[in-house]
This record gives sequence, structure tokens and C-alpha cells, in this order.
Amino acid sequence: MQINNITLISPGGNDTALVPNQNYDAGEKKLINDLIMKKFPNIEQVGFIDLTDKYRPNLQMAGGEFCGNATRSTAWLSLSGQSGEINVQVSGISCRLKAGVNKQGYAWVEMPVPDDINLKTIDKYTLVPLDGITQVISKETYDLTSSDDIKKRGMAILGRLNLVDNPQIPAAGVMFIDQSKDEIVAKPVVWVRDIQTCFYETACGSGTAAVGLYLAKQGGQKQATYSVLQPSGMSIIVTVDLTGKKPAVIISGPIKIIQQNATINTL
Repeated sequence: MQINNITLISPGGNDTALVPNQNYDAGEKKLINDLIMKKFPNIEQVGFIDLTDKYRPNLQMAGGEFCGNATRSTAWLSLSGQSGEINVQVSGISCRLKAGVNKQGYAWVEMPVPDDINLKTIDKYTLVPLDGITQVISKETYDLTSSDDIKKRGMAILGRLNLVDNPQIPAAGVMFIDQSKDEIVAKPVVWVRDIQTCFYETACGSGTAAVGLYLAKQGGQKQATYSVLQPSGMSIIVTVDLTGKKPAVIISGPIKIIQQNATINTL
């Protein structure tokens, strides 16, 4: 069987494949995920989209996790890159999320965060629980040089914190952050349990949201905006607002189409 009309898209450098149609079971999604990653080695994650109603689209990630960058990409495709707002249903999340494209041409999404943000520190690691994924903040970047070193260290941290095979956590990540310069530099590692993938990501939306929450809490700030430089060399902007009854976190940044109408053969 040939699967057509796959869009390869790059939100902040985090190359993503979006497959039309969601009528695949978990095994088929994993097969399609693996075939896409084999044919297009730059792809870091795969989602399945339904854009029948462009203002209320649906996105299901291959591993059933939540993904901020794939959600931003879905908003971009739904609106054809034009300014506007949608409500998108995403795997790993029970309610629809606001997302869209702003006047700068940046795709954005309001991230799913718990009503009460309780950051827990274990040893030197801070856990930031988001809906659909748990992120860990670490400042130990001094000995991490290659992508293999970063992935290995990230998985060791996740294993130590019981975040690898935890049945309640479909995805987990580590954000290694460095604030030694005048900018915030991030090195993200993301593990997705059900499809057993670990990536040193070129950009991470949920990780960037976690960094924003962490920095705002650490600095005692109720409202803050941070630009976080990703390994891709591009930045994702995170805006945090803790003044309301529920925390509000929005990530935004540029989107680029890599290829449209890509195909794979599942035979």
C-alpha cells in the first residue's frame, strides 16, 4: 500500500512528518512511523492529521504523546500559513487547545499545563509535569559534546527518575540548559514510550515550555517571555503568565515546509 500526501515540515528545525488520515491502529502507526524515519532520516516525529474542519483539526502522534511543535505545524497547515486561530484536538490531551498563526507569521500553541504547577526537584533535576509529557530540567551540560553522549545521559536521567517505562507517562524528556552566555541554550532529549524512540531533538516545544515555567518560578516572575535557542540554530519563544487561576504558557516560532506530497510504500 502506498501512502500519499505526507507533509514534511520543520517547526523551529524540529523536522516532522504529518500523515493525512487517522484511521490506523497502533501497530500500523508504528509501522508508518518507522518507514517514514527510514526513508527520511531527518524526521524526528510522525503525526496523523485530519483537517476536514480547518478550524477544529485533529492530530494524533504515532506514540500517542502530546507534541507542541507538531501541534504548531498542524495549525500552520490548517490556516495555510495565514494569520488566524484554531482549536485543535491532540493526542495525550483531553481538551482542545488554542493554536494559530500570528501577524509575524509564527505558528503558536497554548500549551497544556496542569492547573497547579508544582515543580519537584530530585537531586539536581527539576521535574516539570505537562499534560501528555513530563520534562526534566538539568544544567549539567559541561561534559555533553556529541549527540550520542547527550542521548545516553538523558536516558540515564529518565531511568533514574522512573520516567522510561512508567505506564502513566507516554513521553518524557530532558532539557539540558546553559545560561552561561547572554542567551538560553537548550539541548533536548525526548523519549516516547510506546514506539520506543529516543531523539536528541533539533528543537523541542514542550521542553521549551518547561524551561519557561522553570525560569519564571525560579525568578519569582508572574509574567515572562524567554527566547530559547535550539540545536537547530533557531529559537522558540515561550511566554508564561501565572497571574490567572490557571497558568498560561504559549510557545511560538517560525515554520518551514520541507516537502509536500511525500510518499511511502508499506509493502
